[in-house]
Amino acid sequence: MTAGSSKAKQPPSKERVGCAGGALGNAPPATLIPLETGLQLRVSRIWDEAERIKGFELTHPERSSLPAFEAGAHISLTLPGGMVRQYSLCNDPAEISRYELGILRAANGRGGSAYLHDHVGVGSLIDVEAPRNAFRLGETGAPYILIRSEERSVGKECRS
Repeated sequence: MTAGSSKAKQPPSKERVGCAGGALGNAPPATLIPLETGLQLRVSRIWDEAERIKGFELTHPERSSLPAFEAGAHISLTLPGGMVRQYSLCNDPAEISRYELGILRAANGRGGSAYLHDHVGVGSLIDVEAPRNAFRLGETGAPYILIRSEERSVGKECRS
């Protein structure tokens, strides 16, 4: 409490908010919408994409929709031992009923991809943070070419 004030200062809210529009919904711009920060999702399907790459489909065990995302977004998975690993979402952002990941089993990684490949099966539950996008594409309308290698990702806007 400050001098001359009868109200105690409220602690900051732990609720994350974001501006609506685009990937966050169809609300008018500047409308604040609470975002879920943590989810527990079920592995509903696993398949082989290519040598050392498995596809994982994650769905919510109790409801049909997940927080929206946009192209370039990733989710953080919390694995046993406190490992937190980020993986890019591979499916169409219009598919809000599932998240799809393509995970390369890294030979010299820190253990996240090996754990997912070797110990996670259909029906497993994984703690997941809501999607974030640290690789947002510009809204110029121009097409992009995205190139992924084991070392890094490169994005370039195409101009004709």
